[in-house]
Parts: sequence; C-alpha cells; structure tokens
Amino acid sequence: MRWYLYIFMGILYALPLKSQEKGWQVEKYRLTDSMQTDLCSGLSPDGAHQANMPLVRERADAPRQVYIKTNLIAWGMLMLNAAVEIDLSPRLSFHVPLYYSGWNYFSRMIKFRGFALQPELRLWLQGKRRCFVGAHAGMAYYNLAWGGKWRIQDRDGNTPAWGGGISAGYRMPFCRNGRFCMEFSLGAGVYKVSYDKFANERQGAYHSTVRKTFIGLDQLGVSVSYCLNRQ
Repeated sequence: MRWYLYIFMGILYALPLKSQEKGWQVEKYRLTDSMQTDLCSGLSPDGAHQANMPLVRERADAPRQVYIKTNLIAWGMLMLNAAVEIDLSPRLSFHVPLYYSGWNYFSRMIKFRGFALQPELRLWLQGKRRCFVGAHAGMAYYNLAWGGKWRIQDRDGNTPAWGGGISAGYRMPFCRNGRFCMEFSLGAGVYKVSYDKFANERQGAYHSTVRKTFIGLDQLGVSVSYCLNRQ
C-alpha cells in the first residue's frame, strides 16, 4: 500500500505553509541590491546569511477561486448536472459534481434514471492550472433499462453503488479574462454494486438479486466552467 504514502506526501507538498482568511500566502525572499553586488563579487548566499546581510521579504496573495460547471456529455444523456470546484491551495482543489435523471428515453423500455455524487480531490501539475490528476469517491442510485429483456435497479431502491477511483484532465480557457474554460476529464474506478433484476415490462416481475464488483470507466467529462471571482 505504498501508494497511500505517495498520495499523502503529495498532499503535504501541495498545501501552503501559511493561509489567510480569503486566500493563501506565497512568501519568498530576494536579495537587496547591495547583497546582489556582493554576490557578484564572489560572496555565496550562505556567507551572506552568516554575515547577517539584509533580505527583503516579498509576499504575493492569491484569492481562492471558485468555479461552477456543467458537463455537456451528461446533458447529451438528458441528465441534469452541475458541479462546484473550490481551490484549497495553489496546487490542490476540491471538485463536487451532482447528476440527476428521472425520466425514460422516449419509451418505458429504455431508461437511465439515477442520482450520483462524485467528490474529487485534484492535484494540479502546472502553475497555470492546465493539467490535473485526481482521486475521487463515488455514490450512485440507479434504475436502468436498455430496451432488452431486463431492467436493473439498486437493491430495494436504497442500496447505491459505492466506490472510488482516479482521474486525469485538462482545463483550457477560451476567453481573454480566463473566466470561461473548457475542461476535459477521464476517470476509472472500482465500485461495489448490489441490484435487483426485473422483467423489463410494466410492473415487471422480480427475477433475482445480483452482487458484484464493477471495475471500469466512471468519469467522462467535457465541461464548461465559469470562475466566479477571477480578478
């Protein structure tokens, strides 16, 4: 289980050293002009520190950005959906999407009804926040039929699929001020599912209960996002 240790170390590396109420602080030091002259003359930074030469501290404050999003692929499947993403640090963010569908696809025999939640912690790999990797948990209630012989529904209507996985993605701004972005993501996970199987017809008879582990694609996103507080 070394990968747990790697994730923990990555989170510690990404978190800021100091925080503020409305953002994070990034603190750094630069040399004064006189110190730069001495360094050019051959004095090392360690020697400058031992000689108690002055350092000027610079501080840059960055606001925590909040994004609202919607997944175009889910809309193509007639699923209502929205997501919120909040910055936790310069390299970490927390992303929470919700999905809901409560109707048939033009026929009682075809349906993709469900409610799903998939909170995700994202680690951004670049300072400009273009590429990310993420780890997510997932929960979904479902009632599915594809026009065939059977319809499946989470067991007793109250046993959602539970699990989680990993993802990767890319964010691309498409306006000058960077408020609007396109985001592409792909993820896979492992889920414990337990569902009842019914004949796919009006008041179809119960057939059996199935318990299994699902391993496969659990995230596919082409989303439009809007930053609420970009300066």
